[in-house]
Amino acid sequence: MSDEKIAKAEVTVEQLLRESQLRVLSLKTVLSWMHVLGFKYESRKKHFYVDNHERSEVKKYRDKDFILRYLDREFRQHRWIRLLETDAQKYIDDGEISETHGYNYVQNGIEFVEYHVDHHVDFQKMGADAHAFGGLLSVRMPPGSKPVIVVGQDEAIFKQYLSMWKAWSGPGGLKAYNGSHGEGIVGVVVLNGEAKLLAVVELVTSIFREAAKIDYRRA
Repeated sequence: MSDEKIAKAEVTVEQLLRESQLRVLSLKTVLSWMHVLGFKYESRKKHFYVDNHERSEVKKYRDKDFILRYLDREFRQHRWIRLLETDAQKYIDDGEISETHGYNYVQNGIEFVEYHVDHHVDFQKMGADAHAFGGLLSVRMPPGSKPVIVVGQDEAIFKQYLSMWKAWSGPGGLKAYNGSHGEGIVGVVVLNGEAKLLAVVELVTSIFREAAKIDYRRA
């Protein structure tokens, strides 16, 4: 049988068996053919991975811009609880929190201390009890400004062949499996601090591949 015919798959299984003088196609026969063709069943090698989160320009933006901007806007988020100054002093005396964590202020002649809900596990429960969004807006919220609700998104991709520890590889880097790691499922999570989990979406990557073939400019 010519190499050209094999390359074009112009042969049926029955023809292949007849020309090879075989009656059945066993695993042992397939294994022998794979070895004759130069294939080896060996461990899959890891791929090179780059963590772009730690690039110098990314770290500079995160430290010098994003974090400062986020902390400033946090006064407009439901992240705060308020204690009477006497109640706050009990946490300080017991060594539960630092006296530098709170913001002291006076309202109607009464002394209060404002804390972030993450300063103590008790404050998270207080915030959840005080407001459906898990806390109050800060008393330091700029006058006339609007509340901010932060929405985060992340995803994880599970590919068909990534769990395979071994695979067939042939001469010249030829692989006996899909080089794209096969079909995959993309799990997308959308959440925020107020409503917690907003949505979980599962998408099959083949959908994206089909969509990529469409010329939307002409559709």
